[in-house]
Amino acid sequence: MGARLFRRFVRLNTSSEQFVGEGVSFKTPSFRIGFDVLYKSSSRPNKAKVMIWNLNEQSIEILARPLAVATLIAGYKGTTGKPGYKGTIIKGDIVSLDTVGKGEDKITTIEVKNAGILYRTARYDTSFAGPISNGAILKDIITQFNLGTGFGTTAIPELIYPEGVTFCGPLRTALDELIVEDLEGEWSIVDGNLQILLGDDVPTNQGDFLLNKNTGLIRAKRKKKAVEMTCLMLPDMRPGRFLQLQSEQIKGFYVARTVQFKGDGYEASQRFQTIIKARILHGAEVVG
Repeated sequence: MGARLFRRFVRLNTSSEQFVGEGVSFKTPSFRIGFDVLYKSSSRPNKAKVMIWNLNEQSIEILARPLAVATLIAGYKGTTGKPGYKGTIIKGDIVSLDTVGKGEDKITTIEVKNAGILYRTARYDTSFAGPISNGAILKDIITQFNLGTGFGTTAIPELIYPEGVTFCGPLRTALDELIVEDLEGEWSIVDGNLQILLGDDVPTNQGDFLLNKNTGLIRAKRKKKAVEMTCLMLPDMRPGRFLQLQSEQIKGFYVARTVQFKGDGYEASQRFQTIIKARILHGAEVVG
């Protein structure tokens, strides 16, 4: 797969709406940066911990500013879209900061939540006269909150509300009613996109992602009806991706349910991997 795959790259960019143009950026090898990012398919904001070694007080003060946003980019020095590329692991609000140690052992840890402020504070106060479809309501939500559409089903089953419907409260409550209660599905906001998952046997609108030894797969192991896949850093991987797995022992089709990125851009002895837990799709072939 080439030596370039192992040239680790990590960069952390920060900004704040209250201090435009005064953000900071840290990248390897000038800074040691470690991270642990966990994506789930649930509606609660996804969380990340990012550790940076030996920051000065001015940089720590900038990270602690109100409404600070962090973008973590990781991967390998290579060509975008091919094995060895780098991309955004998470972008979100900095919700906490802590610094411990001194000298070379001084570590600043920030916690980042994807769509954390939107989840906590956004309200959806809208009424629709009947008849109105769930698709029209979801389109209105996407427009009002400037969201894209993420990995998810190609078509949402249409439901009609003949008497109309009124929403008055948090946006998350409206999405729970539309998706969890009425469709028995799951939703989340990931990378600024509204992602809707309705079932493990429904392909996503992004097509399949082939995982084998040539595309970054390190190992795969079965766990009841699920498979855990350990791979090189795959920045584009998110819950809801439709996966085609080709390992020596296991072959089949799966949908990613949780995705974890763990890495350290400085210490070669530390992990720099993507861990995917995926459920088997109907009709998948499992061998070995």
